[in-house]
Amino acid sequence: KFKDKRDIFLLSTRHKLDIVDTGKQSKKKESILKPDVILFYNAGKAGIDLSDQLASYSSPVRKSIRWYHKVMTEILLNTSVINAQIMHNIKYNDSKMNVKQFCESLIDKMLDLRPTSRKLPQQMTMPNTPKSIGNQKRSAASKHKIEETEEKCPRNRKLRKRCSE
Repeated sequence: KFKDKRDIFLLSTRHKLDIVDTGKQSKKKESILKPDVILFYNAGKAGIDLSDQLASYSSPVRKSIRWYHKVMTEILLNTSVINAQIMHNIKYNDSKMNVKQFCESLIDKMLDLRPTSRKLPQQMTMPNTPKSIGNQKRSAASKHKIEETEEKCPRNRKLRKRCSE
């Protein structure tokens, strides 16, 4: 049992009851001592806290869907986008995009359809359409752009955006 602001109970078979100096000082200029297990826990928790914080800013989850859809949307979409953004920011140090900018750039990349030089396989063609329409090449550059409108959302009074094709 360790008491910081509250009682903290941790059980560990990996750590002993060693009290370690954290290298920080309290307001009274006394060095702060904590058990080794708490320092180990806090060091591992930092990355998860950052991921949760970034994910909370722009959640793709809707209020109207069922709880299990919310869980899968949160796990598949939000967590994977946050992880991809963190890896992107590590790889390209010069570009520090926030989550919203990174999502918009991902969507732009996904909508940017490049021309294909090979024909689509037969199963990729749409049913009930002639083969000539199903195998047409895509346009060289997509015209999809996000455009702000003058309309405001009645719920939160923010300007609406829509695709201008």
